[in-house]
This record gives sequence, structure tokens and C-alpha cells, in this order.
Amino acid sequence: MKKFLSNVFKFISLAVGLYLILLVASQQLLPPAYVKNITYVPGGNGHLYTRLNEADTTKNIDVLILGSSHAYRGYDTRKFRLNGLRAFNLGSSSQTPIQTELLFNEYIDQFNPQLVIFDIYPVLLGSDGVESTIDILSNQTLNIKTASLALGSRNIKVYNAFLLDMLFEGLGKETTEPELKPNGDKYVAGGYIETSQDHVKKERKQRTKRYIVDRKQLEAVTNIVASLKKRNIPYMLIQAPVRNDVYSAVTNNSEMDSILQKFGTYYNFNKRIFLSDHEFLDASHLNQRGVDIFNKHVLSIVAEKLGSAISNDQKATSILKVTSHSTE
Repeated sequence: MKKFLSNVFKFISLAVGLYLILLVASQQLLPPAYVKNITYVPGGNGHLYTRLNEADTTKNIDVLILGSSHAYRGYDTRKFRLNGLRAFNLGSSSQTPIQTELLFNEYIDQFNPQLVIFDIYPVLLGSDGVESTIDILSNQTLNIKTASLALGSRNIKVYNAFLLDMLFEGLGKETTEPELKPNGDKYVAGGYIETSQDHVKKERKQRTKRYIVDRKQLEAVTNIVASLKKRNIPYMLIQAPVRNDVYSAVTNNSEMDSILQKFGTYYNFNKRIFLSDHEFLDASHLNQRGVDIFNKHVLSIVAEKLGSAISNDQKATSILKVTSHSTE
């Protein structure tokens, strides 16, 4: 029996060793198209590595911004700073509420914000969060919570990223990330990403679609809101604007509004402001012109919440529609 168990152990050790060698070799040597189940992106899209490094040394802020790329591309921390507010943008690519909860729990006490803006992109309420989990594994130092998130994913791509992360961190591999990337994305202090691109070519006519909601994602939103209430931190949920044809193609926007309004103060900016296609980088992200307009309105609301003195030229103007879809 002992010999049998010894042979089993040797076989498993050999198999794991060979798998790790093949995993690293494939990730390092083969084009991504040939290794679709192997994704490990330290310093990848979204500047998350730089953002988390800055987050580690940031304390006592005024405004914390949570969410996906809609967050880190949509809320310019420089605009907040011009109005005397220290903001930090903790967004990451395709971040679902489950990943938001992980990052929120890690940094909320350290940040000690006076207000939290939780940007919710409804598409991600139905996401499995694989892309965002891999992004976090690739750019954050591994800990028990990220390991638990990875192991609970039941996804081979996440498992592979987890193994690569353990191996590379164990070997002490360093990650570097330029402030300005070849695609024109520039990291701005506080977590915002400025892009030099104006807008991309519009796609064909949008097909109608419905938002799908995963129960686990709503549970994560519930947990975050409950934690904010427990800490007596004011918050607001925001649905950032997407291009008009994209928003109009969704058949259950009202249903989504009803769901999100139940969590507290909620603003759907697709119904509060009108932006032309020229204010968008792509179908769902604003370019800098769009960000400037959007942030004027956001800062006006933030001023009311915090009692801050926002300068007149920063206040929202007549572009605001009379019909408000917020709950107080």
C-alpha cells in the first residue's frame, strides 16, 4: 500500500511539474491565438498594475470610484482635484460586482472615503467575471482572497492564470508598466486613464438585446451597499452613458433601472444627459470631450452630497433633462 501511494505521489508530482513547464513555455513562446486558455497579462490593458501600486500608498480620500472600464475611462480624477476633491478610481477592465467587492474590502478602510461612486455597467451583471479575475491575478500580489476567487471560478483560464501567478511571484519576477502605452492610453494619478484617441468607426446597426442578471452579482452589490451603510459612508450608483444607438437597442432598460434603484441613490445618465456620437470613443466608452461633459454633471451631484463648493463653470448646465431617474 505504501509503495502504491508513493508511486501515485510521484506520478502526480511529475504530471504537475510537466504541466507547469508546458504552461510557462506556451505562455511565453506561443501567440495568444494558439493558447486561448492561457491568459496572463501583468501590466496589461487598463493600467491595473500601476493603479493598484498607487492604491497601496493612498489613504484618506474624498471620493472613491468603483466599477469597470466605464469607471477608469469615465471619471477624470483631475476634474475632481480641480474642485478640491481627492478622488481615487479603483476601476478595472470588465470588473463585475464580485471583483468590485474583493477590491472594495481590501481598500475601503485605508481609503476612508467621504463618498463612494459605484459605476454599474448592466452588461457585467450577467458576466462570469473571468476577464476581470485574470486581470486582478495578473496585476495584484497574490493573497488568500484572490486565491479563493480564482479557485472558486471553475474556469480553466483562471486556473492557468492562478498557477502562472504563483510561479512567477515565487520566482520574484518583476512587472513594469509604462505611463503611456502604444495605443495612446495614459495613466493619470488617481487611477484615471486618458486616451489620445478620438473615436472609432461606428459599427453596423445594433441588434436588440436584453440585460441578463446573475444572482451572485446582485449579492455582491448588496454586500457592498450593506458595508457602506454599516460604515455610514454616503454612496450613489451611476449608470454611465453609452452611445445612443447602443442604449436604445436594449429592451429592458426600465427593468434594470428598477433593480438598481432598490439599492439606494441611483442615476441613469443615459436619461439625464444627451451626448452625440462624437463624444464617444466607441460604443460604450466616452472620449475626453464626453468625459468633460459627463463629469460636470457628476461633480454637481457630488457637490450636493458633500456640500463642496464646485465652481460655477463646473456645474451642470441646461443639458440636464427635466426628467430625473434618480432615487434619493
